Amino acid sequence: MSETQLHALNTANLTFPYTPVVGLDTGSFTCSIPVYLIDHPEGTVLVDTGLNHELVEDPETYGASHLEGMVAGTDIKNTQPPTAQFADLGYEPSEIDYVILTHLHFDHTGYIDAFPEAEFVVQRDELQYAWWPEKEQHPFYLVDDFAPLREYDVSAISGEYDLFGDGSVRCVPTPGHTPGHQSVAVTLGPNETVILAADVAYCREAYEQELWMTFDWSVEKTLESIRSVRHMAATEGATVSILHDPADLERLTEH
Repeated sequence: MSETQLHALNTANLTFPYTPVVGLDTGSFTCSIPVYLIDHPEGTVLVDTGLNHELVEDPETYGASHLEGMVAGTDIKNTQPPTAQFADLGYEPSEIDYVILTHLHFDHTGYIDAFPEAEFVVQRDELQYAWWPEKEQHPFYLVDDFAPLREYDVSAISGEYDLFGDGSVRCVPTPGHTPGHQSVAVTLGPNETVILAADVAYCREAYEQELWMTFDWSVEKTLESIRSVRHMAATEGATVSILHDPADLERLTEH
């Protein structure tokens, strides 16, 4: 298998003034909001598109005034949008061939419109649910963020999906946080696989203790997915990276 490279790029840091979101009574929690750039011999892949800085700076103008309180604790001073970070790695946004969306919450879809030439890969269940989410999930879906998918090249997949057909970049359904949530398994070498578990859990502690988020679509499915990722990691000898956990991001950055 040819060499595949993985780069983790943080788009923002969000500090929650409360912890019920992860069911932990331990004060505030600061999370990272990264995207992942995968350089494969047959194409360049972006996993998620991050949190749009314009939303943080002016939620009302962005069309998401209901999120003002949630993003009030977001630090974007020392971060940049993914497109601005590509240059340091030698890429242009137009060179992104595929964008895999783990799900369609606002902190993962902020820059979809920056990649009009890419092929987007998203679970069909997620595409369908995003337009008509239930009450608890509704605030997290910003239609204006993902509406461009109506015009873009979209592969609406169902179940597991091997992007290049060589096992190096695999989409793995992990529903629970949302109906169409998916993780991405990236094989970097003969004995090195990283599972980008996205929001299967909100932080490392939640993943290890099987703690769900208070607004998860399905607690039952969340627990099944956490255990599924854990089984997959043990079976394949893979490393699991939880998207919003700063320590997990740091480990990938140092990779």
